[in-house]
Amino acid sequence: MENEAVKALREKYKWREVVVPQVWRPDEVGEEIIGKYGGRTLRNGQYGQYEVILVHVPDEGTYMLTGVRIVQLMDASMIELGHPVRVIWKGVKTTGSGYEMKDYEVLVADGEVVPVEALPEVQGCGRPEGVEVNVTIQ
Repeated sequence: MENEAVKALREKYKWREVVVPQVWRPDEVGEEIIGKYGGRTLRNGQYGQYEVILVHVPDEGTYMLTGVRIVQLMDASMIELGHPVRVIWKGVKTTGSGYEMKDYEVLVADGEVVPVEALPEVQGCGRPEGVEVNVTIQ
């Protein structure tokens, strides 16, 4: 039996399911993903921590895009959470140092930003309690 405080809490809010993002794995050069920018988060992998970019695709779910190039391009775009984004897979390229890296093309839409509250919540993307982020743009 549920107590009154829990019942009041349940009825006070509109609830949405928290989803775990899936990895976007394009097969062919030129494949694209179009959705809303969901920010970035850290993941732990075989070689330590790495950053991923989140893209919320309507009626499909949230996808993670990995690689140094996608993180650099999204940083360079300076878009806010919820902004429409189109990412095109350009394949794997060899750097001047002989390493292979994932390559992308990023296009951002002109127009209004979707409110952050309208984006789906993704597990593991929040800041730990007590952590503040201070950003200065010069």
